[in-house]
Amino acid sequence: MRLLLALIALALAAHAHAALPAFARFTGTLQGQSRIGDFPAFTWTLVATPPVNHQKTATLLLASDALRLRIDLQIDLHAESIAWRIDDARLPLAPLAAVLAPRFAPSLSSIAFSGELHLSGSGTIVDNRPRGRLSISCVNASASDALEGWTLSGVDFSGEFSLGENLAVASASPATLRIQTIATSRFGARNFSASGHLVSLARASISHAKVEIAGGEVETLEPFTVPLSPPSLAALIQIRRVGLQDFLALLPSGLADARGKLNGDLRLTWNKIEGIQLSPDGDARHRTAHVEVDARPLQPGSVIKRVTFDINVSGPLASLFRLGFNHPFSLTVR
Repeated sequence: MRLLLALIALALAAHAHAALPAFARFTGTLQGQSRIGDFPAFTWTLVATPPVNHQKTATLLLASDALRLRIDLQIDLHAESIAWRIDDARLPLAPLAAVLAPRFAPSLSSIAFSGELHLSGSGTIVDNRPRGRLSISCVNASASDALEGWTLSGVDFSGEFSLGENLAVASASPATLRIQTIATSRFGARNFSASGHLVSLARASISHAKVEIAGGEVETLEPFTVPLSPPSLAALIQIRRVGLQDFLALLPSGLADARGKLNGDLRLTWNKIEGIQLSPDGDARHRTAHVEVDARPLQPGSVIKRVTFDINVSGPLASLFRLGFNHPFSLTVR
């Protein structure tokens, strides 16, 4: 969403060096067609009424098969101010991202979007300072990255944002994000939900997040901050009843035959270079892991039917995980 907010903020300030933009003094009707990059061609129309007592109105319309945007302007020539209003604009996500991503977020250029954004809001431009609020939402959108191997389906987003001093953009109220399904080359998840605030175009604060994965749930335990450029993540999470057999893509290869449920609190970190990293903080007894292992003999009819190991692990888990990642092993009990 920060790409769209940046574009709107720049557009509102495009004529900040002048008392009023040139179109504010125009009277009549102008019409034409335009095309911006990969954005489909659209028709634009500007209609401006003659001033009455230093007051005039103007309407800017942008329209195509996939685009609908109307901006109503109330212009005070004496006070040299403009009040603007947008009612239920609809913008196609795919061409909008293709135009904005290379300029504002090149790392997002490989992502393919589908769906449309709904936009509404109002504000003023006084003393060359644009201010106001924008509501942005989308329903049942999708995003995918063929290079990274992931797809998001059923994406719903809703947020209200303020435009403030020096084009500062921030959340005016909590924003919400819901994703029905998440598919990656390593695992799948569903029913993701998150709420938080956009602190600036470079940083977001997430108050809560939750997702269903491998028959269980993963939920954040405390608010955390997410840098947006470049994106990274560091959060304390709680894992509940996550099935190991469906979570093997994130486990050491030595645990490829593991079965059972995973529970506990972990610190999750992610960035594009190192990927996902999980590390436990430890409990009151300084245990970083408590593992229950059931073993059964390979030969049927054995005298020993079942052996249960109850293992407490203290200290970093990196060395233990390296057994599975770098040194395949087997255990035989006689």
